[in-house]
Amino acid sequence: MIVLIAMSGLFFDNLFCEKIQHQLIHGCKKKANLNFKLETMLKSLVTTAFFLGSILFLSSSFQLKKKELNPTGTYEYDHGQNGNGKVKVQKLSQNQIKVSIFVVGGEPSHNTGEFMKVIKINNGVSTYHSGDCGLKFVFSSNAVRVTQTDWNCEFGAGVSADGLYKKTSSKVPNMDEAY
Repeated sequence: MIVLIAMSGLFFDNLFCEKIQHQLIHGCKKKANLNFKLETMLKSLVTTAFFLGSILFLSSSFQLKKKELNPTGTYEYDHGQNGNGKVKVQKLSQNQIKVSIFVVGGEPSHNTGEFMKVIKINNGVSTYHSGDCGLKFVFSSNAVRVTQTDWNCEFGAGVSADGLYKKTSSKVPNMDEAY
C-alpha cells in the first residue's frame, strides 16, 4: 500500500509536472512570440525614426536656394494715346540698383517725366522717398510694378510713373540717357 501511495504520488507529481511543463512551454512560446513582436515593432520604430531624422537633417543642410532675382534690364509699357513709359535698371551690388524712368503722359499735353537715382533693393523691392516724391518698385522675373506714392517727383503736369512695365530686355541698359 505504501508502494501504491508512493506510486500514486509519483503519478500525480508527474501529471502535475507535465501540466506545469505544458503551461511553461506554451507560456514561454507565447511570451517568446510576444517578445518577438515587440522586438520587431521596436526595430521598425527605430528604423522609421532614423529615416525621418535623416530626411530632416538633409533637407535643412542642403536647402535649395531661391534663385536670386536680377532686376537688370529694360522694362516698358505702352498705352497708346494714354501714355507710355520705360524703366531701365542696372544692378550695382547685392543691395543697390541704378534706376532710370522716362514717362510720357497721355493726351492732350503728352508731358514727360524723368527720374534717375541709385537706390537700395531688398528681396526684389526698392523704394525711393525724398521730399514729396515717393516711388516703389516691385520686381519679378519679367516685369516691374511702379507705384508713385507722392505726386511731386518733378514730372510734367498730369504725368505719373504708376504702372506695370514688362521686361523687354535683360541686357545692361545704357544708363547715360533716360530714354
